[in-house]
Amino acid sequence: RKLTALHINDNELTELPRRLGELEQLRTLWMHGNSVSCALGQRLPVPASLQYLDVSGNPIGDLEAVAHLPHLRELHANDCGLARLCSLQHMKQLVELHLADNALASVAAIGAPPSLAVLHVNDNRIVSIETGFPHGGLLKLTELNVAHNRLRSLPTRGMHRFCPLIESLDLSNNMLVDAAT
Repeated sequence: RKLTALHINDNELTELPRRLGELEQLRTLWMHGNSVSCALGQRLPVPASLQYLDVSGNPIGDLEAVAHLPHLRELHANDCGLARLCSLQHMKQLVELHLADNALASVAAIGAPPSLAVLHVNDNRIVSIETGFPHGGLLKLTELNVAHNRLRSLPTRGMHRFCPLIESLDLSNNMLVDAAT
C-alpha cells in the first residue's frame, strides 16, 4: 500500500479495479492509451490522494469522472472524446489542464480553478475563449494553447487583461482576422 506511482498505460483495460481506490499513498497514475470509459456522472475508482493523472486516449466521456479529486495538480485528458465540460473551479490545486484533441466547442464550463497556470485546449472546436470565466479572465494563467480551433477573435479587452500573467500563447491555425492582443 506504499505505492506512490503507477503506470498502466497502453494496455487493453476497459475498467479500473475498484481496489485501486484503496491505494492511499498513490500520487501519480498514468493510464493513457486504454479503453476505460465511465457512464455519465460515474467516478473513476481512483484514490483522492492523486496529484497527477493522465487519462488521455480513454473514452471517459466527461470530466465528472475525475472532478472529485481534491489534490489533483495536473490532469491530462487529451483525446478522450470530450464534447462538454463540468466545472473544475472547486479543484483549488489544479495547476495544469490538458484537453487537446477532443470535441470541445467551449471551455467556459470549467470555470477558472484558482491556481490554473497552464491550459492546453488545442485541436478542438472552440470558437471563443472569453465567455464564462469568473472575473472575466484566467487570472493566473501563464501558458495557453488554443491552436487548431475555430477562434475568430480574441477577448475584446485584449489578452493581457484576460490573462494578465500570460507568457506563452499559441493561437496558430485558427480563423483569426485581427491578431491584436
